[in-house]
Amino acid sequence: MQPENERPLNQSCLKNGPKRGRQNGQKSRIYLVLFVVAAIAIFSFTVDCKADENDWFVYLGTQEAKKSPRKNINAAEALPPLPLPATPLRRTERKKPPQPDYLVGKVIWGQSASFSDSTGKKMDIADWNLCPTDTERFVAQARAMDLQYHWQNTNLNDFHFDPKKLPALLFSGVRTLKLSDSHIQALRDYVLNGGMIICDSIAGSPYFYESAKKIFFRAFPECRFRTISPDHPLYHIIVDVDRVTYKGNKGQSRPFMEGIYIGSRVGVLISKFGLGCGWNRSTGRLEKLKNAAYYDVKSANNIGVDLAA
Repeated sequence: MQPENERPLNQSCLKNGPKRGRQNGQKSRIYLVLFVVAAIAIFSFTVDCKADENDWFVYLGTQEAKKSPRKNINAAEALPPLPLPATPLRRTERKKPPQPDYLVGKVIWGQSASFSDSTGKKMDIADWNLCPTDTERFVAQARAMDLQYHWQNTNLNDFHFDPKKLPALLFSGVRTLKLSDSHIQALRDYVLNGGMIICDSIAGSPYFYESAKKIFFRAFPECRFRTISPDHPLYHIIVDVDRVTYKGNKGQSRPFMEGIYIGSRVGVLISKFGLGCGWNRSTGRLEKLKNAAYYDVKSANNIGVDLAA
């Protein structure tokens, strides 16, 4: 005999089992749908924020005509007439101006491609030179502060790696930076001998920024990147750079750069936010590039002057 208000355990399980099974199945399906939706949202957000590295590979310079270098010509004094059949003609002499010291070499790396702009004109672009006049303007800004320097394009295959002849190298780009083991070793020696390497993620691309850090982690496995402190001389040698303006919805804040220290000096400097287009005084193309993050013209040039010094 069993009490009327009690049910056998096996009877209760049999009666409630199918119902509870359906409820559990429905919950599982709901959780699965929510998980899939969340995963898609996170993936879409990540892809949207980072984008494919080739989406960053666009021309970022201006189309200004290059000016020919000034020709220094002095007229020689005319000779007075002589009682001879022929009179010497007025002549000109080209004077070669003294060359300023070389400050920086813009490193040639990566690949190149051709594309047509909105007018149908074909243009060639390269990983290392998306803003062709950035280094030229960087040095020109330094000259305006009475720092007489020159610059050059540098191919690592035939570079001397002598910091006494060329004290700084500039890597600029948006896509993944790739260097051979021999070049990485040579760059390590160059820095240890007194040279400085500057890496400019010219549009704030995560691909160039992250790959450059990996490259120089390989070059200096015993070191780590450290954030350059706000009171570092790199921000105060000539111009006090206490606050800067970031474009790309970053607002105004302190400057942000990272470096590998060799003793007390910065041997490798990486800018996560673009400098080159600011040096070029033209950020219009960056404004059209989704997710670009960079310094405005004034901030980039103030940082550039301190770097040149």
